Amino acid sequence: MGGIVFRIIMTRFKIFKINNLVDLRLIQRKTYIYVNNEIFLACKSLLFNIKPFDIEKYDNIKSIDDVAVTLNSSRERIVRGKYEITPEQEFEAHCSNIQAWVEYDYDTRLLHSNLSFPLLRKLTEVGDKKAGIVFKEEIAKRYIEGNINVRRFLQWEGYLDHLSIDELMVVIRKVLINEGKIDLHNINLTLKDKNGRNSV
Repeated sequence: MGGIVFRIIMTRFKIFKINNLVDLRLIQRKTYIYVNNEIFLACKSLLFNIKPFDIEKYDNIKSIDDVAVTLNSSRERIVRGKYEITPEQEFEAHCSNIQAWVEYDYDTRLLHSNLSFPLLRKLTEVGDKKAGIVFKEEIAKRYIEGNINVRRFLQWEGYLDHLSIDELMVVIRKVLINEGKIDLHNINLTLKDKNGRNSV
């Protein structure tokens, strides 16, 4: 009897290795992200249905966060009971998303900010060199280019605290310039990384 139970449990356990630090595991019909062999979080999903005749309204989408705003306003989320997918299909979708995010150098536009930034910070903390290089750059870039929800998230969750005062002032000035609130086009404002290279 014990052997039968063991085999059933094993069929519900899958691992997809992204790199030496990140893997996703399907355990008892739920997808979990592991970092450095420790559970990081259970995946949540944003499911939606883009109808072919509505495709043009997504032309200006720059990030998954923008998709979330569009769907929240249009109420086009897929109701889980109506368009059911299997846990295995959901697991594969999460694996694909995280793999793309890693392959595109942790571009935080590819995942929702409430996943991409915590995951990027965790990878920085465990010594991922690539994450360490892009972490502050992604904070600055997304605060400058992101929608109001992204900016609030970065502020409320303490991500701006990772920037120096000088870096933060550059970011704020760029936001004000982009929004037409000040005209500083003759002033050279750049955010430097730790090696002195322009990063924004």
